[in-house]
Amino acid sequence: MLFFQKQPMMRRVLLAILPVYAYACWLYGLPLAILTAGVIPASII
Repeated sequence: MLFFQKQPMMRRVLLAILPVYAYACWLYGLPLAILTAGVIPASII
């Protein structure tokens, strides 16, 4: 916690990167989840 308070710039950078990273993961994960949801039932049947 003290580490972040001592480096406000680092904290600002992390806060800027985090939503972008989360959005990228969601954007990449969504088609992957749809693909998996389509493949798993097909392999079971």
